[in-house]
This record gives sequence, C-alpha cells and structure tokens, in this order.
Amino acid sequence: MADQEKAKETSKNQLEWVWPSINDLEAAQSASYSGAASAMVVAVITLLVMIYNLASGSNLLGIDLWVLFDISLYCCLAAALYWYKSRVAAILLLTTFIAGKIYMFAQFPKLSTGGVVFAIILLIGFVSGVRGAFAFHKIRKSNPNAPLPEGVHVRVIGTPMKVTLIIILSLLGLFVSLAIVGLMLGEA
Repeated sequence: MADQEKAKETSKNQLEWVWPSINDLEAAQSASYSGAASAMVVAVITLLVMIYNLASGSNLLGIDLWVLFDISLYCCLAAALYWYKSRVAAILLLTTFIAGKIYMFAQFPKLSTGGVVFAIILLIGFVSGVRGAFAFHKIRKSNPNAPLPEGVHVRVIGTPMKVTLIIILSLLGLFVSLAIVGLMLGEA
C-alpha cells in the first residue's frame, strides 16, 4: 500500500512542472514567472535568429528587422506579467505565441520535430503564466491582507514611477526598432 502511494506521489511530482498546483501567492507568482520566462526565451531566440540573418544575408524562418516589434512586444508583456501579474499581458503572450506558431508552421511546414517539441514546452510555460496571473489575483482578492511574496508589485496610485518607467522603456524600444527598420528600408 505504501509503495502505491509513493508511486502516485512520484508521478504527481514528475508532472508538477507541466501543471503546477497553485494554492497560494508564492505558487501563483512562480507560475506567472514561467510565462514571463517563456516570453523572454522567445524574444532572445528571435533576436539571435534576426542577428544571424543580418550577418549572413540569409532569410532563416523569414525573420527580418520587422521582428524587432515582436521582440519589444514580448519583452514589455513579460515585464508586465513578471512585475504586476497582469492577466491581460498573460493572455496576450499566450495568444501572440499561438498565432505566431500557427503562422510559422503554415509558412514553413517542414520544421523539424524538435521545433514542435520546443514550441510545446514554451506553450506549457505560457499557459502556466496565464494560470498564475489569474490565480494570483483571485487569491489576493479573497485575502487582501495577506503579505505579498518578495518581488511582487501591485499597482497603487501612490507609486506611478514603476508604471511610468515601464511605459517609457517600452516606447523607447519601439522607437529604436522603428528607427532601425527605417534605416534599413532607406538603404534598400
């Protein structure tokens, strides 16, 4: 009997990274961090492929300078999910990722199985981010006096500087991206 319970517990622990149980603020925070981390992985990989394409003159996966907008979007939404547990950011990250993968697989149907497996792993991270953001606000609403985990920021009228800083950095990234694209189009 003890062996069966131990086997069930081991099986449950092995699946914890796929579908973590979210029953407190720390677990919700951790789950939302998975979504933010997945977004940053996508942004970095996209940036590396873009740099490779520019350096080699190739057109790997059809990625060009226009993806700087996508990279900026992923980074801004990841910041909103990471710091504020933004439900809107979590949903936008998930839908943007799914739409991008549908487009990519339609344009490049001969992608390797490794690409599909990696996309599924990232998708799990994005879904976890959505679950974490919603759970965080649900738990917070049911117990507003509960202490916040370390590193969590809640939007308060008294601290607009953090929000303002994120908006300024986001716009700066967008303007730099547009300037680079404009320069590249001017040379073509």
